[in-house]
Amino acid sequence: MQYTYPEIRDVFTICAEAVAPDTRTNRGYIRPRSDGMGKILQNILSMKGVKFELKPGGLSIVSGASVQEIFFDLGQNKAIDTTVNEISEDLDLPLRVNRLFRRAADYNPKAEQARREKEQAALTLLKNTITQMKGNVRSSDDGGKYIYFYVPYDKLDAVESAFSDLDMGVYRHVSHLGGQEVTVLRYPATMIPGEDLQIIEQLREAIKSRRDNRADFEHGNTKVNQKEALDELKKMINSIKLAQYPGELEPSHRYFYFNRGDIDRAYDLMHEKLGIKVEKYKSNSQLNGRSGETFVLRLPIKDENARIRGIITDLQLAIATRGISRRNDMGGRVKI
Repeated sequence: MQYTYPEIRDVFTICAEAVAPDTRTNRGYIRPRSDGMGKILQNILSMKGVKFELKPGGLSIVSGASVQEIFFDLGQNKAIDTTVNEISEDLDLPLRVNRLFRRAADYNPKAEQARREKEQAALTLLKNTITQMKGNVRSSDDGGKYIYFYVPYDKLDAVESAFSDLDMGVYRHVSHLGGQEVTVLRYPATMIPGEDLQIIEQLREAIKSRRDNRADFEHGNTKVNQKEALDELKKMINSIKLAQYPGELEPSHRYFYFNRGDIDRAYDLMHEKLGIKVEKYKSNSQLNGRSGETFVLRLPIKDENARIRGIITDLQLAIATRGISRRNDMGGRVKI
């Protein structure tokens, strides 16, 4: 972000762990990292002619020291006002520097390695546990926009802990999105720091990848099941005929003949495994040229598509191949 007064930004960035304007009261707020740095900030304000007041601020999140927070009315100095507003729009800057200060203060190689391993373990847990994400959800309770993370209820504690290890503040919330009550973890969707944004993008990619892998797995299973179903049908099919009723210009149905004991099984394979919506039908001699009644499966020609026609071709080849093998076994001569 391009700052109008970079020298004031630099002092605020080094000496303050939080800088913000309050548009409701038209006041500015600065929380120093330590009392020493607080003195520097007070001197900068005094040099710019800004009057301020001090209030107890508790312990610094960076140094752990007791600090005094600085409050002042906006409108006293243009450079101070502009820098305060610009830093509030660039929320990633103070948060990023705060994290770096904390890590630098406690740094040692072994601790840093342990921290990285802990963060990687937390990220891995989140990638494997979060089932769904919804972004920019506007909450009905406070009107704010949030990212909702959906996880199994019994994993909420573990996921909360993992987000904490990554220094991301998420909170439990009972969502009624889509008319269904469910406990989610939510994170503010505005002014997201850069490091948090990278984590969120990694989680989004992990969820998408897991969903894509599941779809590929299910598709692969479907292809295997379909091949097995087709192989079984090839062994049971006796013949396939077209039926043309009187007055019809073209055949309207295709009939599949099986042994009577195989009809139910063939119906299940074609209907459920191969997605061919055949119906069970009691055929008579007018349709098949035989005397008596025969149970068959039939399919309207209009319901055939390229995939189904390919399956029918495979079944017809199986019938023809079986016929050739039978003639060979009986000493017959194959005509080519």
